Amino acid sequence: MNVLLCSSKFINGDIEYNANKMIELLKKKSENRIDFLFFGESFLNGFEALTWDYYKDLKMKEKTDSYLKVLSEKCIQYNRGLGFGYFEYDNGKIYSSYIIYDNNGNTLINYRRITSGWRYPNVDTSVYTEGQSIASFLYNNKKIGIGLCGDIWHEPLYGELLNQNFDVFIWPVYVNYSIDKWNEDERTDYMLRSRSLGQHVLYINSVSDEPSFGGTYFQANAVLIEETVPSSEEYCLLCRLDDFYDV
Repeated sequence: MNVLLCSSKFINGDIEYNANKMIELLKKKSENRIDFLFFGESFLNGFEALTWDYYKDLKMKEKTDSYLKVLSEKCIQYNRGLGFGYFEYDNGKIYSSYIIYDNNGNTLINYRRITSGWRYPNVDTSVYTEGQSIASFLYNNKKIGIGLCGDIWHEPLYGELLNQNFDVFIWPVYVNYSIDKWNEDERTDYMLRSRSLGQHVLYINSVSDEPSFGGTYFQANAVLIEETVPSSEEYCLLCRLDDFYDV
């Protein structure tokens, strides 16, 4: 199982640009078989794309839904799976969600962030709301789980995730620490916090103009295997998971 972690740049509210960024990397040739490309939290819309005025934010629904269909079709065309964060519109509610398609365009998981850190604190929570369920799926007989950003810092949820015995855990985030703060303070905390969530842990942050400096890392058996350091440049990290399974 080969996974490409894409620390790519999004533009807030520019769904077409963000979708085309994913399509561009989906179709890019590689000497390795790529099972999945994973992008960061809220990547399709951009993390700061919401205005928190429901009727204004509702204007993104049609284009969001349209590009979800386009992206699932591109997975079929390029024979690769794809995962990315987006704002999900369902029954009058808006969620911060993460969807993963397989190479046949089928939805393997649509996870709704459980913790509230993605939204402003004083918004209408009957509209801007969270999911309630830990989610996982099977791929090649491996149990794969997911958490979005602050989910991993929520103590009760973190404890539940540790008990799931995931083979692979995907952690898409949006964080905008300065490069110095990441390197001096946060990097070690993030790696220590996540290393026991699965036999393999895949962390992805996006690049943006806010700024966010992106970055990825791949841990296996609680050991850092490789990382891309935060930068204003866009990078992808190829993770060959099969090289690091216990035997």
